[in-house]
Amino acid sequence: MEKIFVTGATGFIGKNFVDKLTEEGYQVTILVRNKKSAEIFSKKKVNVIVGDITKMQDIKNKIALHDIIVHLAGIRANWASKELFYKVNSESIGNLFIKNSKLKHIIITSSVYAMGKLIDLPADENHPLAANDLYGKSKVTAEEITKEKAKETGIKYTIIRPAIVYGPTDNDLGMVNKLVKLISKKKFPIIGSGENLLHLIYIDDLTDGYIKAINKGGNNQTYILAGDKPIRLIKLVQIIKKNLNIHYKNIYLYKPLMILVGFIMESLYFVGRNLNLKIFKNEPPISRIKISTISDNWNYSTLKARKELGFKPIVSYEKGIYETVKWFGNNSIAKTN
Repeated sequence: MEKIFVTGATGFIGKNFVDKLTEEGYQVTILVRNKKSAEIFSKKKVNVIVGDITKMQDIKNKIALHDIIVHLAGIRANWASKELFYKVNSESIGNLFIKNSKLKHIIITSSVYAMGKLIDLPADENHPLAANDLYGKSKVTAEEITKEKAKETGIKYTIIRPAIVYGPTDNDLGMVNKLVKLISKKKFPIIGSGENLLHLIYIDDLTDGYIKAINKGGNNQTYILAGDKPIRLIKLVQIIKKNLNIHYKNIYLYKPLMILVGFIMESLYFVGRNLNLKIFKNEPPISRIKISTISDNWNYSTLKARKELGFKPIVSYEKGIYETVKWFGNNSIAKTN
């Protein structure tokens, strides 16, 4: 069985993916910043290497002994210094392509956000990379570095662009968790008409897609992984309400006004952060990218992944939201703030 090295193993996608790898019998090694964070895998057959994704010189020899790398590490929120974003989300990838090593395939996690605002729906892998936010731009650079390093080293790559991922065990950064949390408190206003399309992917479907990419082998291709179909925001809210057993009349907000509010909020937080004011250290509660994410149309084609990888998402929104809300209700995230 192939030896697989995983970065970002303790994140939402990572911990679910490592569980699936160990279940299928792969020899798995994970990179963690400290041993304590690896305790969630204490009952799994997982090798642990302590290190920093941005400082890999000390552990390159260990990484080089693996057949495959699955790179999941990255800054997820859209609120960090530009330098840190690119260092973690982009430049770190160069450390993974080790010339004259045993490595034969590196799977890099990009994002559909690398494509920016969608021009044609459904968007496929040929859509222009026109990211307009820091996270998306860092993923564009990540893809460029991947292709560059693959040419230099001869190691094959696969680039995965997941849609918005959701499911049990996600944290406060997850879009669906944020929705569930706000709806549970009757505090989620719909921006615009609510008829816009959102395209999500349930965590089990995503990790299955990664397994299929491993089985396919590196072929220097990019794949979008998303759920079977998109869903209208108003329908998603309805499903969440139903599972929370909550009933209230939706509040609708004027989208252009909210975009202006987002710009003002971002500006305020930017100034506060530069002044090192503690209250502004986290991301703004309202921002233009958040408004865009929840109110624009997002619809992706997974035809290429279906044809070439055998990718087949099977979890419906009804099932996925049911499992997510059930976990939410049993987790402390529902009781905070």
